[in-house]
Amino acid sequence: MVNIQRYIPFLPAIFFGIATIGNATTSNANELSPSDCPVQIDTQFIDKKSRQSCKKHTANDNKSNYYLSSWVSKEEALFSSIYYQPIGGYQYWAKRPKIEKKHVKKWTIFEKVELKDITEVSCKDHTCFSFEMPDDFAECLWFDRNLNKTGRLSGHGNKNGVLRGFICRSKTDSLYTTEEAMKFLTAISAK
Repeated sequence: MVNIQRYIPFLPAIFFGIATIGNATTSNANELSPSDCPVQIDTQFIDKKSRQSCKKHTANDNKSNYYLSSWVSKEEALFSSIYYQPIGGYQYWAKRPKIEKKHVKKWTIFEKVELKDITEVSCKDHTCFSFEMPDDFAECLWFDRNLNKTGRLSGHGNKNGVLRGFICRSKTDSLYTTEEAMKFLTAISAK
């Protein structure tokens, strides 16, 4: 078994090397302080983040922005990246695309994960998938919050917008369970 601590120094490079996530691409980016980031993780879920980054990007349409928040915790052997794109009150999904396993592989870090190795996890108001990393050093949970026709996030206390991302942990020989997934997903807030 490989220990994730050996890979911790490389995790920021993995996160910050991701050029595109979801359906938007970068035309420019501005670094925000972690406290100013519109995407937050409740401190009851994670109290010690070793490294944290938040960047505001301008989407290709030059009219909207999205945010990429990433963090690493050495003590709990966790790392995460979350994509958030606010949607205006006048905007909505005419037809929400169906989220499938293949969407996990659009994230550069997960390109080598085989579709057959991705398992759907039952998550309330989310589409969730869990899998092992191909090099066997971590287990990951990938999620996408479901939006209804008005574009509102299905969780409480969150603004309109697309919210998707992942969390990975040191290998434990079991994939994320529904309970573990919901503990993380309910700790995320977007403003």
